[in-house]
Amino acid sequence: MENILVNNIIEKAKRLNKLKVNEASLFEYVNKNHDNLEEVIEQYTPVSEFRPVKTLRFLIANELRQGKTISKTEIDDLKQAIENRDISAYYHFNETLQQSLTNYKNSKSGMFPNWKDAFKILFPFVYSISDNFQIKEQLEVMANEIVEVNNLQNIQKHKVSFQGSNNYGSDSVWVAIIPESSPSVQYAYQLFFSITKNGIVGGVHKGHNLTKQEFLNQDEKFTSWTDFIKHTQQNKTLWEESNEGVNFIFINDENIFKKVLKNINTLALGQYYAVIDKFKSDLELQDQENLVFSTAQKRLSFQVGKRYCLNVKKEVFDFISNEVIEEDQGKKEIFTSNTGSDYLYKERKIDMVLSNYDDIKRAVENEIERDKHTDAKEYDNSAFRKSVFDKEYRLKIFTQLGISYAENIDMQNIMKDHISNKISVEPRETYKAPLNQIFYGPPGTGKTYNTIIEAAKIIKEEASINYNAALQVFNDNLGDKIEFITFHQNYSYEDFIQGLRPDVEIGGELSFFKSDGIFKKIADRALKNAKDSKNPDSAKKEFLEVFMELIKPLQEGETNEVEVKMKQTSFYITEVGEKSIEFRKNQGESKHSLSIATLKKMYDAGENKIILGGLQPYYNPILNELLQQGKRNVEQVLKQNYVIIIDEINRANISRVFGELITLIEKDKRSEGKTPLMATLPSGDKFIVPSNLYIIGTMNTADKSIALLDIALRRRFEFVPMYPNSQSTSDKIVYDATILDAINKEVISRKGYDFTIGHSYFMGEDYNLENTINNKVVPLLLEYFMNDIEEVQKILQLAKIIVDGWPMRYVSND
Repeated sequence: MENILVNNIIEKAKRLNKLKVNEASLFEYVNKNHDNLEEVIEQYTPVSEFRPVKTLRFLIANELRQGKTISKTEIDDLKQAIENRDISAYYHFNETLQQSLTNYKNSKSGMFPNWKDAFKILFPFVYSISDNFQIKEQLEVMANEIVEVNNLQNIQKHKVSFQGSNNYGSDSVWVAIIPESSPSVQYAYQLFFSITKNGIVGGVHKGHNLTKQEFLNQDEKFTSWTDFIKHTQQNKTLWEESNEGVNFIFINDENIFKKVLKNINTLALGQYYAVIDKFKSDLELQDQENLVFSTAQKRLSFQVGKRYCLNVKKEVFDFISNEVIEEDQGKKEIFTSNTGSDYLYKERKIDMVLSNYDDIKRAVENEIERDKHTDAKEYDNSAFRKSVFDKEYRLKIFTQLGISYAENIDMQNIMKDHISNKISVEPRETYKAPLNQIFYGPPGTGKTYNTIIEAAKIIKEEASINYNAALQVFNDNLGDKIEFITFHQNYSYEDFIQGLRPDVEIGGELSFFKSDGIFKKIADRALKNAKDSKNPDSAKKEFLEVFMELIKPLQEGETNEVEVKMKQTSFYITEVGEKSIEFRKNQGESKHSLSIATLKKMYDAGENKIILGGLQPYYNPILNELLQQGKRNVEQVLKQNYVIIIDEINRANISRVFGELITLIEKDKRSEGKTPLMATLPSGDKFIVPSNLYIIGTMNTADKSIALLDIALRRRFEFVPMYPNSQSTSDKIVYDATILDAINKEVISRKGYDFTIGHSYFMGEDYNLENTINNKVVPLLLEYFMNDIEEVQKILQLAKIIVDGWPMRYVSND
C-alpha cells in the first residue's frame, strides 16, 4: 500500500518539478487546466482589506475565468496595475477595498519584491487544497508506519507537503521523526526521508543546529518504501543513541536564556515578544532553519542568518528597515540587500519600532526571501527559539523567573501602553467628540477626508493628529473598531441593523436565516468591549476564535473526528457546516446535528438556558469546553472607542434605515446614559446602542438641504459645516485660488452656498487648470444650472475663464 502512496507522490513531484523549471509548461498548464480555478477565486477574493499577492492571484483567476490567456507579460501588467493603485481595467473594488488599495504604503521596492517567480505566484492554480490534504494524509500514513514498525515512543512527527516550509510551493516533500523532548527538528537526530521526482532519499539526519556533534547524514536512495522501512529498523539504535545527548544542549541553552532574560527590562521584554508575535502572524513564520534566535552579548536577537532583524538589550532595541527614517540622528549601519540599501538602526526606544513596523516587517521578509542563510547556526539558542514558537513554554520560564508578563500581550496593547507612558511625561489634551455628528457641505470640500481624521481622533483620544497618522489609524482599525459604509437609495433597515436572508440548502426547501447588519455588528463589538472592561471576570475571547480552535484538527485534516468528552462517555464531531455541527454518538453510526448559532448564543450568555432537554447533554460539554478555552489567558480588557462612518447619509431613506435606532442613538438612551433604553428587534433580539460607539455622517448639500432632513435626525446629530476654503496651508495647497473664489462668488449669488465648488477640485500633485475646468467644474455647473450653457459661460467668464463649443472646453488666453 505504501509503495502505491510513494509512487503517487513521485508522480506529483515530477509534474510540479516540470512546472517549476519550465515556465512555458507552467503557463500552458494554467491556461488549459482550470480544475482549481473556482477554489482560487473563493480563497483569494478580496473582502475587506487589500493584500498585494492575494489580489494578484484573484485577478489572474478572474482573467482565466473570462477565457483570457495568462502569460508572464500579463502577470507583469497585473502587478503594474496594482502598483498604480488602479485595477479598474480588470476588476472593480468596492469603496472599502479601493480605499485600502489606494492607501497601501508606498515602498521603493514595490509591492512584489519577492514574487518574481511565476511558479510561486501560480502555485495555488496547480496544487489544490484537496491535493495538499491528500498528500498530508499520505505522509501521515507513512510516518505512522515508521513509528509502528520501530515501536517508537514519545516522538514528534514533522511533515512538510509540497506547499513547503514557507507555504511558497515546492516540488518535494519530507518527513522527520524526532524525540518529543526536542524543541525542533534543528535540535534533534531525525529518522528522515524526502520524496522528489527521483524517488525516496533518507536515513538518519543530524539537525542543522547540532553543530558540536560530528555526524555524517545518511542520504541513501531507496528503490522502494519497504527498503526504507528496513533501513529505519537497522538504524533505530543509532538514532536513539545519537539523541541521548540532545537534551543536554537544550538545558544548557535554557540556562543561558534565563540569564539573558534577567538582564532585560520587563516592559521591554513584553514589547519585544509582542513585535515578534506580530511578525509570526503577518509573515506566517514557521520554525525554520534560516531563522536564528541568538542570546549573544546578553541580548535577545532575532536574525535571518547573520542579519540582525530585531534585538533587545536591557530596554533598547535594534532593528532593520528598508526605508530611511526621517529626521533620525541616532546610530545606524547601511548594507546592501536584494532590494537596494537597507538600514540597521541601533539603540532605539520602542516608539521607533512601533512607528516603523511596516518597514521593519518588509525588510525582514526581504531577508527571508534571499535564501542565502541555510547553513547551520551555532549561535542559535534552542530555548529562546522554543519560547518564540511555544507560548506555554514562554510563560513557564517567565513564571519560574518571577517575571511579570501578560501571556497574550500584542501590538495593540503595547501601542496603548506606549501612549499611556507618553501621557505621564507629556500631558496631552483628551479629545471629546460628539456621539453623533454630520459633516455637511457641497462636493469637494473634504468631508470624507475629515471623517478619517475625526475617526482617528476618537479612536486614539487625541485632539491633534495629522492626516498621514490618522490614515494609518483608520486602516489599522477598519473592519474592527471602525466601519465605513455609503448609503444609497436602496439601503434598508435590514442592511443596516438586522434582517432575514434566504437560504436554499442543496436538495432542501427555502428557508431564512437572521443576518446582522453593519451597525448592529459594530455595536455588539463596542458593547462587549465596554462590558468586559468593567467586569474582567466576564471577559472571554470571541466565539468564532474559540470555536475555530476547537474544530481546527478536523478542518486541517489532522483527524477525521474531534472527540468531546462527557461525564461517562464521549461523542465525536465528524463534520462542520456553515450552520451546524454533525456528530456521532459513541455507540452507533447514526448522525445528529447541533446548531452553531445556538451554541454561539449560549457562549455569549455564558450558560445554556436555551436547550433544556433533548440535545442538552451534547450542547453542554461543547459549551463548557469553549468557555474554558475562551476564558483562558484572557488579558485585561481596556475600554475602547468605536466609530461608524456613514458617507452620503442623506441619499437613503433615513427613517426607514434607522427605524427605532433613531431614538436609541441619543446620548441619554445609550448603554451608559441617564435612561438607557433597550429595544426588541423584529427577530426578538434585545438591542441597545453602546456609549462608546460614535456615528459620523457626511452629507452633500448639493443633493439635499439640511432643512429637508427628517427632523428627528436633525435634532439628534450635531452638524459641522464644511464649505470651500481657498487658503493654502502646510497640509494643503490650493492652486488658482483667485479663480476658485471668483467662480464661487457668482455661484453663491445665483444658487447659494450649498452649490459652491469645493477646493479639493483645485488640489493634487497632478493638478492642471484646463483639466479641472473641463472635467470637473463645467460638468458640475451644468448640473447645477440644468444645462444652461449661456449661464455657465457667463459665470466662468466673470472668473476670467473662457469656455466654448460642445462639449464645452476651456479656451486658453495664451
